[in-house]
Amino acid sequence: MLQENHEDFNWDLLKATCPSNKKYNKEISKEFPDARVYSHYPGAMEMYKMYMSTEIYSKDFNTGDIVLIEKIDVVNDGIVHAEIANGYTLEIDINKEKRFCKLWGIEDPKNFTTWLSISNNAEQFISNKIYVKLTRDKSAVKGSLIQGHEEKTKNDFIKQITKPTVAYNATVVNLNRGGFIVDVLGIHAFLPGGLAAANKISNFEDYLGKEIPVMVEDYLPETKTFIMSNKKYVKHVLPQRIEELDIFEKQFGTITGTTKYGIFIEFGEIFTGLLHTSKMSPDTFSKFKNRLFEVGEDIEFWVKEITKDNRIIITEEDPSIKLLEYKKLKDTCLGNVYSGRVLTVKPFGALIKIGEVDKVGLIPRRKLKGIRLEVGEIVYVILDDVKKEKIYLSITDEK
Repeated sequence: MLQENHEDFNWDLLKATCPSNKKYNKEISKEFPDARVYSHYPGAMEMYKMYMSTEIYSKDFNTGDIVLIEKIDVVNDGIVHAEIANGYTLEIDINKEKRFCKLWGIEDPKNFTTWLSISNNAEQFISNKIYVKLTRDKSAVKGSLIQGHEEKTKNDFIKQITKPTVAYNATVVNLNRGGFIVDVLGIHAFLPGGLAAANKISNFEDYLGKEIPVMVEDYLPETKTFIMSNKKYVKHVLPQRIEELDIFEKQFGTITGTTKYGIFIEFGEIFTGLLHTSKMSPDTFSKFKNRLFEVGEDIEFWVKEITKDNRIIITEEDPSIKLLEYKKLKDTCLGNVYSGRVLTVKPFGALIKIGEVDKVGLIPRRKLKGIRLEVGEIVYVILDDVKKEKIYLSITDEK
C-alpha cells in the first residue's frame, strides 16, 4: 500500500484518548475490520478515515496520476511490487493485465510474470520507460499498466500533431469507410485511404494485417479518435532517405500505374519514380507499347537522377556502365574539336548533338555572348569538361 500520514493528522491526540483498560472502538472496527483503535474520542472515526484515506495519500501523488516505474520486484501469484519516485511502492496485479501483456507479445499473464521474474528481463522492461496509472482498491493504492500505457501514449500522440518527431508502426486491423482501423501501440486509430500510401490504393483488402509506418496527423475530440498518416511520415523522412539512395545499386519495385510517358514504380516503402519510355530497355518498351504491364507487377531498375524538387528519375540502364563510358570520354577527349548539330537553344545555353561520340553536350549561356545559333545549324565545338553524364562545350572557329 502506498500511503503517507496526512500532515494535519493529530495522531498523538488520537493515542492520548486511548485508555488501555477500555475496549477498542467498535464503530471504527466495523468499517475497518483490521483496525485496532481503542480511542473513544468523538473525532476518532473522522481522524482515522483521514489517516486511511487514499484520496490524499501523498503530497507528491494522487489517484489517477501517470507515473514512471523505476524498479520492480515480482512476488507470488502474479503480483508485482513497483517502485516509483521518492521510494514509494505499489502493487500491480499482472493477472489483470492481459491486454498489456499482449503488447509484449505474451498472451498469458502467467508467462509474462515468469518472464519478468528474470532480472535481465526486468531491467529491459524498466529501460523501456513503463508508466503506470495509480488506482485505488479499498484502502490500498495499486497501479494499472494498461491504463498508464494508454494515457501516456495518447498524451504523446497529442504532442506529435504539431511537433512531429516520432514515427510509429500501424497494423491494419479492419476496413472502415474510406480507410482503415489501425492499431498503434495498442491504441485504435483511423488511417484514411488517401493518407495510407504514397500512391492511390487499388485494393483496400490487400492492406489487412499489413504494417504501415505512420505519424500522427490529427485528433477528433468528438469521437476521441486519432488520425494517422503515412504521407506525413514520407514527407518527414524523404530528404534523409533520398540521401541514402545508391545510384549504383539495383532496385526492386512494384508498378503502381502507367501514363503515355512511362511507368510509375513504387520502391523502398516510400519512394515513387517514373521510368520514362526513353529510359526503358527494348523489351520493356515493347511490352509498354502493347499495354502488357499490370499494376502490382514487379520490376527491376536503377535510380538515374534525383532532381532538386526530390523527383526520382528511373532507368533500366546500369549506371556503372554509363559512368565508365563518360569517364573514358573525359580521360581521352577533353580539348578535342568536334562538329555538332544544334538541337535546341534555351535561356541557359544550347544543346549540341556531337555525332562523332554520339552524345549531347551543353554550351553554357556565358559562352554564347554575341553568338546567335539556329536549330539544325552545324557548328564546331571544343569538349571542355565531363561531369558525371553532363558534357560541357564551348564554340570555336577551328575545324
